[in-house]
Amino acid sequence: MKIKRVVVAASLATALIVVVAWAWDRKFSGASLSSLAGPQNQSAVPNTITSKIFRDGEFKFSVKYPQEYQIQVKSLNGLPYDKGFLFSVSDSVPLRLRVINLDRYLPTTNAPTVAEYLKTFRSLDNFQQASIARKVAYEYLACGSAACTQEVVFIHGTTLYDFSIDQFQNMDPHSISFANSPLEIRAIVESLEFTADK
Repeated sequence: MKIKRVVVAASLATALIVVVAWAWDRKFSGASLSSLAGPQNQSAVPNTITSKIFRDGEFKFSVKYPQEYQIQVKSLNGLPYDKGFLFSVSDSVPLRLRVINLDRYLPTTNAPTVAEYLKTFRSLDNFQQASIARKVAYEYLACGSAACTQEVVFIHGTTLYDFSIDQFQNMDPHSISFANSPLEIRAIVESLEFTADK
């Protein structure tokens, strides 16, 4: 009789655990319980953050960015093959995007092809190839005397998109990474879309 009560109590406890787990799962918009354990290469782009869309017709891309941000378009050094985009909020510029036409830029370098150019990335600090928002990306650090920026580079056709993330003051360079970037910065980078093949 005691064994029967223990079996019934264990069955009820198991059923209660299943119901609680199901309710918990439903509360988090249908996310599986395994996804609550931590990030698993999920997008950082929540719908509440991405309220504006910027489109560039010359270099054929778009990005989403938070309402409080402004984008300034700059010609960089008067060079005909690139363009700069400064993402500013309040008095800071936490993100820069440099877009380069490689057909025009590579002849000015010692790397005549995109493949040769990519080989030069391997010597950069903390270089790694990654997948960001289902696109191949190249990450590395660019460090000066005072600070480092996390670079995230995408290449689409013969166009290079180089995001410079400048949010790492007083951080150990070994702990700087795209994954450690602020959520709104990651959301902007992940939202990059190519609007036409080149």
